[in-house]
Amino acid sequence: MNLMIKSLFIAGISKIVMADGAERGPKVRCLEKARLDRVIATPRFHHWHHSVEEHAVDKNFAVHLPLLDHLFGTLLLPRDGSWPAAYGIAGNPIPEKYFVHTAYPFAPRRFERSKPNAGQV
Repeated sequence: MNLMIKSLFIAGISKIVMADGAERGPKVRCLEKARLDRVIATPRFHHWHHSVEEHAVDKNFAVHLPLLDHLFGTLLLPRDGSWPAAYGIAGNPIPEKYFVHTAYPFAPRRFERSKPNAGQV
């Protein structure tokens, strides 16, 4: 029972922090300054999970506790405080227009951008 209460407490704190948003509100800055962003998930942690950058693939799997990613060697939170430059899946660009982006998962081939043939520039 004690473990369940602790888990709910951590999940509650994580939700409060994530509600602060990706704009790095005061709660997030406080966690980052205290280096607790490696214990409790922050928006930056979540953004790195969705990064398309090669070194960020298969990183940051934990939902609330980055400590688990640290234990399994999958934690990625650059010490310089940087954020990912791009998001998505490498080699599978998602359309930028809102309605096309929304419909894309249901018919990806229909919305694929035309790719040049080999030898074309």
